[in-house]
Amino acid sequence: MSKVDVAALLALCAALASAVGDVIRQRSAQEITDKQVGHLELFRMSLRDTRWWLGGLAAIVNYSLQAGALAWGSVVLVTALQVTGLLFALPIYARLTKRRVTRWEWVWAVILAGALAVVIIVGDPASGQQRASVEMWVIVGLVMVPLLVSCVLAARIWAGSPFAAVLLAVVAGSSLALFAVLTKGIVEVSEDGPMGVLRSPEFIPGYFWR
Repeated sequence: MSKVDVAALLALCAALASAVGDVIRQRSAQEITDKQVGHLELFRMSLRDTRWWLGGLAAIVNYSLQAGALAWGSVVLVTALQVTGLLFALPIYARLTKRRVTRWEWVWAVILAGALAVVIIVGDPASGQQRASVEMWVIVGLVMVPLLVSCVLAARIWAGSPFAAVLLAVVAGSSLALFAVLTKGIVEVSEDGPMGVLRSPEFIPGYFWR
């Protein structure tokens, strides 16, 4: 198997672990209380739920497999395949809730799979610059931080509505994308030891070590 094949396999396993963890945590959040509570209170209550911890363990497996995949493949390939977690989550959720996946849910899943194939083919996972400069990371921070904070604040205003869920999903997806890019850069420089990581652009404080 080539490096790309290994990265793709690890990324798919990571997506499966992510799907399992997401479904378990969602079921935990839905069933832990019937009352309308805030995010912090829900988090506090979740800490006492065994299912939430099992979902967290699956998330750790997901992140570990992602790091392994990023060591062998590109960010475009790994993050694109991570989206297949939805395709795994649909049948898993249907099994746990004893409900059928609707026709339209499968239609959107097929559209997602097609879009995923286009991203991988057009994105050319084997080409492109693998790492960014400190200046580029600063620009990303100046753009992303206010945007994500605004999404969280807007979600609090429209709490309980589907729009709030979409806004929080944008924050979660963007955070995972940044996590993948950061992990890719750190994995590449980790062979140089701790000091190599501290001096890397992805570890912003390392800028001052130069």
